[in-house]
Amino acid sequence: MVKWQVKILDQQQLKAVCDVLAHASEGFSKSELSRLLQQSQIDLADDGSSNNGYSYTLGLNKRDWLYNCLVNEINTNKSFQRVFDFIVKALNPVAFTVQSNREKYLHLLEETNKVLLLAGLSVSKEGKIVDVVKATTLDEVDRRVNHLKRNFIIGQFTMRYRNIALKIICGKITMMQCLKQLKDWQSVYAR
Repeated sequence: MVKWQVKILDQQQLKAVCDVLAHASEGFSKSELSRLLQQSQIDLADDGSSNNGYSYTLGLNKRDWLYNCLVNEINTNKSFQRVFDFIVKALNPVAFTVQSNREKYLHLLEETNKVLLLAGLSVSKEGKIVDVVKATTLDEVDRRVNHLKRNFIIGQFTMRYRNIALKIICGKITMMQCLKQLKDWQSVYAR
């Protein structure tokens, strides 16, 4: 576990991070969040759900449940150490090495960094939390996150270009197929 500086997240920033990581469709599932919390040695809070065989009571949604887990950790240990460790584990690039998971990774990284920049922190492409100059406006946040996104996409494009070039050299695809793949790929990332 890496020791973090004395940086903290205020209540709104912590809630916003939970909103990103526990988003219903673009975030982690509750079982994934539970695993990440346990790996970070954060106790799982009771979500209030119950089942006595006759009736079932719904508990907290994922976002509120995650927020309660993190707040309980902060209140118990008077430290953000494990909370930052949880964020690092959640955004570890190794977990997103499959090509189909890259878009999810980019989205989670981008949205989490939008929150963290306002606290003077950022998650690097290597999945580490680093100190940065604190953003003071949403315009500044958007400008800085778009810069990170652009660098990530350029890296992805370069890798994709190399792979296509190797296929041409090895005779696995024709030049026409190459141009079609590049056109298709560019239209996806031009958004």
